Formats: sequence, structure tokens, C-alpha cells
Amino acid sequence: MSPSAAKAKLSHAPMILVVDDLEVNRKIRCAVLKNAGYRIQEARDGAEALQVAAKSLPDLVLSDILMPVMDGFELCRAWKSDARLQSVPFVFYSATYTEPKDQEFALRLGADAFLRKGADNGEFLTEIARLLDAPTHHPDSEVRDEGVFYREHSERVVRKLEDKLSELERANKDIRDREEQLQAAKRQLEQRVAERTAELVATNKELESFAYTVSHDLRAPLRLINALSHDMLESFDEKTQPQLAENAASIQRAASRMNRLIDELLQLSRVTRRVLKRERIDLSRMAHEVVEELLLSTPKRKVKVDIEEGLTTIADKELLHIVLSNLFDNALKYTRLEPHARITLRQRNEHGQTVFTLSDNGVGFDQRDSNKLFKPFQRLHPQEQFDGAGIGLATVARIIHRHGGGVWAEGEAGKGSTFLFSIPEA
Repeated sequence: MSPSAAKAKLSHAPMILVVDDLEVNRKIRCAVLKNAGYRIQEARDGAEALQVAAKSLPDLVLSDILMPVMDGFELCRAWKSDARLQSVPFVFYSATYTEPKDQEFALRLGADAFLRKGADNGEFLTEIARLLDAPTHHPDSEVRDEGVFYREHSERVVRKLEDKLSELERANKDIRDREEQLQAAKRQLEQRVAERTAELVATNKELESFAYTVSHDLRAPLRLINALSHDMLESFDEKTQPQLAENAASIQRAASRMNRLIDELLQLSRVTRRVLKRERIDLSRMAHEVVEELLLSTPKRKVKVDIEEGLTTIADKELLHIVLSNLFDNALKYTRLEPHARITLRQRNEHGQTVFTLSDNGVGFDQRDSNKLFKPFQRLHPQEQFDGAGIGLATVARIIHRHGGGVWAEGEAGKGSTFLFSIPEA
């Protein structure tokens, strides 16, 4: 069909006036009717519908009932009382007034049909087409009488208001019931939180007691072992069997190692219980201070440390110092056998997140074992080659996780390693 023919056909298509105060309902009906080839007029209430019809007479009016200013019943009465409009089919389309008495009243007003909202579009369009082809009028002079109309109209409206009030009362009751359930759930949750808090307080006291026992009761025999082994070594001379001297030295090293393990366990315990105090931190400056402190114990080592300037983050200052101390100490330890040791601290962006990377060119590790690195007492290298208790990286992970961040590692055996961590600032 040519554009001109299509335009001519459209100009002869029936005009339907859709009256509904809710725009979404009006637009849905208009879309269905337009797709069926009808022309459309729109109005938001009965008064506006009469104004639209006065300017351009529609072929059919489709009206909601519950509307402000002038509802559908009033519109129908006015419509069927107007000699110019009464021959135009009037169709009620409602989801509120759906009882038989409502339909009876509508038809007695002179409406040609009464359709329920939500009906199948196919059935809806079939009825519209039928009414346009052969409208069926239902005149009733009794309802046209003003007194009779307002009495019955008031009955319909009052009954509908009563129904609405009943619905609101039921809805309010449901809301009150739900509020009571929420309050009960809230009280139960508060009780559980209180119980859980009491359990945590008791657990923290047990941890404090444990820390006290470790720091005092276990250190006492260690100090004694260390002192006795030292006295033994002091009393030995060239006549002493070498094996005895070696045994005493091994006892002293073991006591020192156990003492360091106790220190690291206590630090891990404090990290877990400490209340975070977040502040803006100059990470570059802190890294320089940490490296200077660590290198004091090995003044003869030649290590190239490259720290990117301007690195900052928001974290607990004391805990972040522990993170950097452990990571740099780890890097210094595992580059000990490298004649040209190199350690680098950098920052990069991954998926919109700031990630700090600390890399070294030390012995590295097998990437398949990376999941073991941050677990307590897990070691990937022999104690004889690289000393340590296997607590440092577990402490790093605990601190970063407490800040809501992430920590992971990348490495290759013999080619160094990189430890990465991120701390969200929000």
C-alpha cells in the first residue's frame, strides 16, 4: 500500500475517545487501539472528555469510572442526555466497579457495554469492533431523573468507599501484624547479638589470659634454657668435646627461635583484637623508615631498594607499619643469596582499584603453592636455609582483611616474587 493510500485509510479509521485519570492505563489502552488501526483521542476525566467531544465528535468513547472532577457515571449521564452525543457508543472500562449492580446501573444510565480491565486484548478489540458496527443502547428515563441518579450514584460511591476502607483496614492490619513480627524479630536479634557479644567478650578475655600466659609463664623456662645454654658455652674450652658445644649452641638457637615465635604469635593476637584507627598515611615515607630500620641489623648488605614516591592510603598506622615490616623483611630474607638484590615498591590500578606491589628478585616460589603463603606456620623453604616461624605473612593477611582489602602473591621459583595488596579507602 502506498503512503498516500495508507494515510487515506487512516483518516477514515474510527475515532475512539479514551477517558482515564491514570496516564499509564490510558497509554496502554491507546497503544492497543492504535495497533488495531483506530485513531485516538484522550481525556483525564469526564469534564475534559466533554470538552474534547465538543470540538471533535468521536465514534466511540471508552471510559473509566473512578475519576476526579467528573467520574464515569456522571459522564455517561451527561453524554446520553446530549442529543449530539447520545448516538455515540459509550463503553465503561473499569477494574473497581465490577459487581453485577455496578454493571446494571451503568447499563441503565444508557451505556452500550461494560468491560472489565484486564480482559484479553483480543476479546476487548472484538467487543469494540462489534459496538462500532452495531451499538446497543440501554436508555432508562428513570435513571436520567436527577434525584434517582444521585441517589443510586451515591449508593455506588459510598459502597465503593466502604469497600476501599475495608481494604485499607485489612492492609493496615497486615502492616501492624508485620510490624509486630519485625519487632519480635528485632528483639530476638538484639538478644542474640547481646549473647554473641557476651561470648566475644569472654573469648577476648580468654585470649588476653592466653597472651599473658604465653608472655610470662612460657618465657620464664625459655629464659632459663637460654641462660643455662649460654653458661654452658661460656664454661667450655678447647678440651670440651665439639659435639657438646654444638649441642649447647643448638639449644640456644632453638630457644631464641621459640622466643621469636612467641613474639609473632602475640603480635598476631594483638592484630586480631585491636580497634582500627584509620587515617591518611604517607606510605612512601613509612616504607623508607621501615627499610632503614631493617637494614640496621645487616649493615654490610648491598640492596637496591626503589620506593615510588607519593604513595598514600587510609589505614591504621600501627597495623600498616607491621604489614610493611613483614613484607620488606620477607623480601630482604629471600634475596639474601642474591649478589645484586633488588626490592621495589610500586602502585598500579586494577579495575579502578589501587593496588600496591612489593617485588624482589630473590628465590621466588612455585605459583602453585601461593595459597599456602598466608596461612600460619606454612613455609615453602627449609628452616636451615631461611629462618622464620611462618607467622609474618599470616599477620599481613589478617591486617589487610581487617581493613576490608585483599592480599595475594605472584612468583616463580628462582625468579623472585611480588606481593600485592589493596586497601579500600571508602
